[in-house]
Amino acid sequence: MTMPSRQIVRFVTIISLFIFVGSMARPAAADEAACCDPCLTKDRLLHLSYCELEALYRTLPAADLTGGYYEGTVLWGKKDCAREIKAEVTSFVWKGKWIYPEQATMLNQVGHKQIVPATIYSGTSYIDGGASLIFDYSCSTKFARKARDEVRQICPGLYLGIMHVKNHHGCPELKNYFLLEATCTSVKPACDSCTPAAETIVSP
Repeated sequence: MTMPSRQIVRFVTIISLFIFVGSMARPAAADEAACCDPCLTKDRLLHLSYCELEALYRTLPAADLTGGYYEGTVLWGKKDCAREIKAEVTSFVWKGKWIYPEQATMLNQVGHKQIVPATIYSGTSYIDGGASLIFDYSCSTKFARKARDEVRQICPGLYLGIMHVKNHHGCPELKNYFLLEATCTSVKPACDSCTPAAETIVSP
């Protein structure tokens, strides 16, 4: 049974319309995915294992942080049975990081104080040799001098970091992952009332 010519024209028109609309929508969807995977929320990241966090980290570009305060959260990995207790304890002590671009310096917010400084520069990752933003503690407080953080961007305003500490052989060992979230003193995109700092971290 053949389709009447009028129905054929209508069918072809509808199919053509779907193709046209689909072709118009795809670039926007691609741009949105490139900006930030909606599945990668803070809550979702808190429940990833270290293996999953490493796999994610390898796909990310180096962070480019403006000056200001970034709220911090330590990620202990879902296989750590004590991760919830550790998260509670660390949240009372370590609050986040302050970035000072003009001095190429980062200070940790510990309790009510900005302490434990690190030098900021663009460098290579201990994980895969790719580009990362580095927080180098080698000239910092004595107990922190063997530590080094590296940070990459998940999406604007949300960053994934890794802390390594050198062992007695001088080899870096991964200690933990952490999240940094932009605030109104930095570049939080959703905060319309903010006035983001103009400076950005640049290579030395």
